[in-house]
Amino acid sequence: MSESLEFGYGSSVGNNSVFGAPKSWAMAKDGAGVNAAYRGYRKHRGFFDVIWQINVPKPPQPHKPESARKVRLQVESPTYDKDPSLNTLKREVIKALLDSELRRLVRAKGYGLDEARVRTSDLQIRNSKTTTLFSVVLDRTQSKANPEENIKAVHDALRQPVDAVLQRFAGRMDQHFGRQ
Repeated sequence: MSESLEFGYGSSVGNNSVFGAPKSWAMAKDGAGVNAAYRGYRKHRGFFDVIWQINVPKPPQPHKPESARKVRLQVESPTYDKDPSLNTLKREVIKALLDSELRRLVRAKGYGLDEARVRTSDLQIRNSKTTTLFSVVLDRTQSKANPEENIKAVHDALRQPVDAVLQRFAGRMDQHFGRQ
């Protein structure tokens, strides 16, 4: 049975973001789901998530339609100095996702793969809350009407291998967040 996606919305200096994940992919000390994890992210503590994210430039920057066609797979947790346990778990999940057939499957499904922003060294993972594994690039024919629909299309195509990797870590995540 497939879990439905939850969506969240954020903002930073140069862009707005739309992110989505099933509830089981996003956990925080104060609850499960993307909104609870985002609150933990903003507070710099007590969160772990694997999300699909699209950034859209804020005005006055020119809107670039291609930016809404780049769906990034990201793994997020506090930095190592804030929570060594969750950051170590993040590093293990990242390595498992990168060792899986996920990137090959992206291409097999007809999507483009952009690894230009990949920063997965141990030092980079330790010092950052967000690690991007890669971007799935939709061409004009694959692109949907809005970022949420683009995230859903990519998620539907790639959910199973991500779920399989995360299932290997579910017990540790449940234990860390006090769920049995």
